[in-house]
Amino acid sequence: MRIASLDIPAVQDRISAADYRRLMQRAGAASYQVKQDGQRWQYNSRAIKALPDSMPAAAFSDLVQASRTEHEEQSDLVQWLRLKEIRHFAVPNGNLRSRGVAGQLAAEGVSPGVSDLVILPEAGEDDQRLPIVFLEMKRSRGGRLSDDQREFLGHIEALAGCGYPVVSRVAAGFQAARGILMDIGYGEE
Repeated sequence: MRIASLDIPAVQDRISAADYRRLMQRAGAASYQVKQDGQRWQYNSRAIKALPDSMPAAAFSDLVQASRTEHEEQSDLVQWLRLKEIRHFAVPNGNLRSRGVAGQLAAEGVSPGVSDLVILPEAGEDDQRLPIVFLEMKRSRGGRLSDDQREFLGHIEALAGCGYPVVSRVAAGFQAARGILMDIGYGEE
């Protein structure tokens, strides 16, 4: 999918949806991004076609889908984990793959639903026993858990209920993930 881009000056308070549609049709994009006041918004073509011919530019934000992907949110979290020197690793279960590669990975033990990140405490920190955290990352808006992910997170919670030092969490974006980890005791300021 190609994404066309349009910058709206901050001083402009109205935009013609008809002009916007024509501009995007010329670009041939199925999805559109609007950048205004330093924020980026993404709109699908169906929402744009349903707009009236003229409306306040601010009203576009009611049609917004998050433009930040799960990858971008998780990458920000990984940078923060590295900055704080918190031991972690990613589990590469997602993304589209060829059948051959998918078969190889399944043979090696890749399973659907396993959390995106695992955060590990440092050994020997007796004064503060932190749990192992299984963190499922989602976009800050619009991400949903699959049945496999729910089942995996439920398994981790069952282990926690049996006394294992593990925690499972779902984070809607980098800021939520950072807050979850800080509440648990990782990366204190």
